[in-house]
Parts: sequence; C-alpha cells; structure tokens
Amino acid sequence: MDIPTLLKSCYGLNAQEIEPLEGYGSSNFRVDTLDGRFILKRYKYSVARQGLLQVEYNVIKVLDALSTYQFPRVIESSSQKDHVESD
Repeated sequence: MDIPTLLKSCYGLNAQEIEPLEGYGSSNFRVDTLDGRFILKRYKYSVARQGLLQVEYNVIKVLDALSTYQFPRVIESSSQKDHVESD
C-alpha cells in the first residue's frame, strides 16, 4: 500500500507533503497535513520487532507525560491501534 493511501485509510490523514527521513531498520517519513506534522515509521513485520516497537511506544508515552519538552506522540489508527499492518 502506498504511503498516502495508508495514511488516509488507516489514520484519516490527508498528506499535503511527504518527505523521506533517514532510519535504521525502518523507512521513516515526515508527513505534513492540514492537521499538523506527523512521522510515519514503516517496518517489516517480525515478532521480535513488534516487542521492540511496543517498548518504544511506552517510553514515548512516559516521556510525553513527565516532560515539559515536546516529544512525538503515538497516534492511534482509525481502528484504535497504535500500529497497523499493511502489505
């Protein structure tokens, strides 16, 4: 599934601009929409990676709750999940 279609169908976001970013073990994209700026991280699925992603999400949530600094937030998909699986 291409990035604009994934963003629209899974997150309800209409991308105005998509810029590839560097990533280690993933494809990352900065996505600008009328609703703000988002980062999409795209990984190849594996059970081990799923566990690491869950830890990363939990750390981000704790940092966001405890800090006066702004951290990226994990947003839920339209199906209320913190990740989606696509082809």
